[in-house]
This record gives sequence, C-alpha cells and structure tokens, in this order.
Amino acid sequence: MESRDKKRSLTRWALVLYDIAIIAFVAALLFYFYGSSDRPEADVIILQVCIAAFCIITCRFVFKTYSAIWRYGGIQNYMKLMISDLVALCFYYALGGFILPIPRINFIDMLALVLLSLLLSLAIRMTYRYAYKCGNKDTFF
Repeated sequence: MESRDKKRSLTRWALVLYDIAIIAFVAALLFYFYGSSDRPEADVIILQVCIAAFCIITCRFVFKTYSAIWRYGGIQNYMKLMISDLVALCFYYALGGFILPIPRINFIDMLALVLLSLLLSLAIRMTYRYAYKCGNKDTFF
C-alpha cells in the first residue's frame, strides 16, 4: 500500500515538472518569436511567466488534476484539466493584470500562454494514455 502511494506521489510530481517545462517552453516560444515592436522587457516576461505558472499549477492542484490516474481516466479528467486552466486564466488575469502592482502584458499574450500550455499538457497526457493502452499492440505509433 505504501509503495503504491509513493509511486503515485512521484507520478504526480513528474506531471508537475512536465507542466512547468511545458509552460517554460511555450513562454520561450511565444516571447522569442514576438513579432511586435512593443515587446515587453525580459524581466516583465519572466515575472509574468512565473505568475502564470503559479496560477496554472495552483488551480490544477485545487481541481485535483494531479491526483487523477491518467491511464485509466476518461474524458472527465481532460474536462477537469480544461476547466482548471480556464479558472487559472481568470486568476492570472486578475492577479497579473489588476491586483499586483507590476508591469502587464496584454490579454492576448496571457491567453496564448495559458491555452498553448493547456494544449501541450493535454497532448502529453493523451500520448501517455495512448502509449499505455496501445503500447503492446502492433500499431503505427
């Protein structure tokens, strides 16, 4: 019993680390290729990415998306992840845009950061589920 709980805990923290890596990758991609002349300063970008990561990870813990067993879960786990990230977006917009006295980035950049992170998080979880279900079969992938 204790071994199973330890393994679940390690899996949970692995997902948290994957999600942080995804958020960092998306932020680097978005802000490296920022094509506008009104590009925010690097310190503003780093601060906003840290706030976004805090909001996303916190909401995912609150909605218990990390305690789900993804290989057995169904559509309800994906829906819970999407809803938690929608709440995280609202929390991030309020925190990073109005509550904290810090420089802002525009809403479209906030939206792109959260939604692209969600898309890649869903993709990694679906890939894991697919590999678990179909890994022993003779499939194309």
